[in-house]
Amino acid sequence: MYSEMDENRTELRKVEIFRDGKIGYATTEVEFGGSGLSEYPLPEIEEIALDAQFRPLKISKEEFEKVWTEKILSNK
Repeated sequence: MYSEMDENRTELRKVEIFRDGKIGYATTEVEFGGSGLSEYPLPEIEEIALDAQFRPLKISKEEFEKVWTEKILSNK
């Protein structure tokens, strides 16, 4: 799961890559493949890390754009 957030930790865009290889994504205007943006601000990365199913990493805007472009374009 890759999420782009604003300064209030509100999701703006999300890409999800599921175990079966399917892709989902969402923006404030589009939801595809079962993905949707959170209605609430996301927790801090340290709080997310407390859940063993997640290994959160902070990435750059450029890294997010690369994932967004590759996954969204490959799905069309």
